[in-house]
Amino acid sequence: MSLKKARADGDGARKTRQDGTNPVQQRKADKAANAASSATTYEAAAREFHGTKASEWSEGHATKWMRMNELYMFPVIGSLALANIKAKTLLLALRKVEVNGILSTAQDLQVMAGQVFRYGVQSGICERNPVADLRGALKPHIATHFAAVLEPAKAGELLRA
Repeated sequence: MSLKKARADGDGARKTRQDGTNPVQQRKADKAANAASSATTYEAAAREFHGTKASEWSEGHATKWMRMNELYMFPVIGSLALANIKAKTLLLALRKVEVNGILSTAQDLQVMAGQVFRYGVQSGICERNPVADLRGALKPHIATHFAAVLEPAKAGELLRA
């Protein structure tokens, strides 16, 4: 460390002390906040969340959860810092899926993003969850049910036809 840097650090410590804060305690608090979670991007936080929850989920759900994020969310917002992602940015990512006509997937991704942001808030990576602001922003997925033959006699007629 150069003498110039040592003097600057000393001046900074004296100023912190004058403000009523212990510089050593402040440094420890900053270090603990930075070490709380190594995940700062959306992708890193999502992978960390998946790693903690995958053992509680079925294998199929865990695979689907990660695959959908890899296909749709990571290419768009995966490299962005979780704390910097606003509702508008998240909505743009979800709208890319919605435009393709995959409404149920867009809604599923919104729920998944909410899980990642909730984990980020709990881990101290970000301050708030922007997914709550997107309630009702996506087109609703309306399930279409197909006709079913429930009577055995009608099933025979269907097969003959």
